[in-house]
Amino acid sequence: MASSQEMSFGRFGRARQLKIISARDLEAVLSLDEAHWVATAAPIEMINCDSTFLKLLDTDNNGRILCFEVKDAISWLIGLFDDIGGIAIGSEELSLDALKTGSPEADRVRQACSSVLRELGTSEARKVSLQEVRRVKVEIEKSPVSETGVVLPEATDDEDIGQFIRDVVSMTGGADHPAGSKGIDKASMDKFLSEAKAYLDSQPDTQGQADEPQSPVACLQIFRQASLGTSKLEEYLDERYRQAVDALIARAGQTAARLADVRLVEKAILYQAYLLDFANNFVSFPHLY
Repeated sequence: MASSQEMSFGRFGRARQLKIISARDLEAVLSLDEAHWVATAAPIEMINCDSTFLKLLDTDNNGRILCFEVKDAISWLIGLFDDIGGIAIGSEELSLDALKTGSPEADRVRQACSSVLRELGTSEARKVSLQEVRRVKVEIEKSPVSETGVVLPEATDDEDIGQFIRDVVSMTGGADHPAGSKGIDKASMDKFLSEAKAYLDSQPDTQGQADEPQSPVACLQIFRQASLGTSKLEEYLDERYRQAVDALIARAGQTAARLADVRLVEKAILYQAYLLDFANNFVSFPHLY
């Protein structure tokens, strides 16, 4: 780490402030007393910068970037690279060969990069760009099983299960999927099955005819108005429907793991591209004068 003797200061306006021009200057920020920082906090909404980058910096999610968050980001970034050339130029392309060897965190980023490159179909490549990473992220977010376990009808090739999902969405309102459409999750499926059973239990035992219900159940009105019919509801109460959707929901972990890799690489590239400039303006404000 840079010592105080290695720090370079310049006069900006009436104040002497740390010059943050290179990646080594960025490392020197870790040793600079916060009393010498121009800013010790900044609201995210007032900063014109990549929104994902700012959210990553704001680790306590309070809407403000604080000194300790800037230092944590610098420490994490500096710990990733043997070759800091990408930091110096603010590159939006990450080179696997620039990452440290023998560092657990750098190894995690390297493995995540390899996963992203496989998603891109370029597993032999040694570099990946921010644009490529974000393209992969969008595609994974469109997966018919989201990372939070929201399942779209197209998640299955079984038309009966697909129709079940569509009917549950229609009856319950479903759950929001990142692709912008509606699917079902465990909560909406459980709600549908519970209320369908309550509705069927309320019907008189007269060869399946759907007379007026005999007990007050909050969901009955919507089931009376639905076009499914009692026979379809009875079919949907068969365990195979729940089991099939539960199996689909279980795939959420795979989607989450893929997105975790993508987001880690995105974080590394964003920090490499923007942290030097951000720290320069947070700690010293040279462009203000």
